[in-house]
Amino acid sequence: MQRHWRMAVIAIITTVVVAPRSAWAEPFTVNVPSQGWRIEMDVPPLAQFMGESKGPAFIFRSATADGLNLSIFVEPPSGKILTHEACYQRYWPLAKQNPIIDLDSVKVAQNDRYVKVSYECKVPQGTKTIQNRHVNYYFFYKGRFCDVHVSRYWPDANDDTVFAAFDRGFKYTDDAPAAQPATKNEAK
Repeated sequence: MQRHWRMAVIAIITTVVVAPRSAWAEPFTVNVPSQGWRIEMDVPPLAQFMGESKGPAFIFRSATADGLNLSIFVEPPSGKILTHEACYQRYWPLAKQNPIIDLDSVKVAQNDRYVKVSYECKVPQGTKTIQNRHVNYYFFYKGRFCDVHVSRYWPDANDDTVFAAFDRGFKYTDDAPAAQPATKNEAK
């Protein structure tokens, strides 16, 4: 009997490690105003919201109390090539000019939903340097170039878990209900 109990515990632990669920009850949702679609992601409770529409462009920014930052930029495309790669080629050459980016840390991954760029920044803080994590998701959707940027200003022991949850939960979809507000915060 005791052996079966141990095997059940091992099976539960294996399930949690292999397919962990977010610690947050529901995904955080940002409806893109006047576009009929939304972006969803798993993030800790966010605060300090700022969203602004300027014609066909939309900017959204938010952060957690412990320094996780989220920025979303949605703009009309530049050029005639309308792909995730074209979006990446438009924005990453500009972003990588930032002198605090550790270019040796840059990793680019592409799939059918986005081009993902992960990198570290070295931020001078007095006599020491803080190295923090950043990820950009570049994609083309509904006639717009989109850049979703998530970063952590102060490194945290849970960063691997938080960034992995974000990556698993990140999606965009065109079924945004008209009655929903522009943002939905799951903060308790």
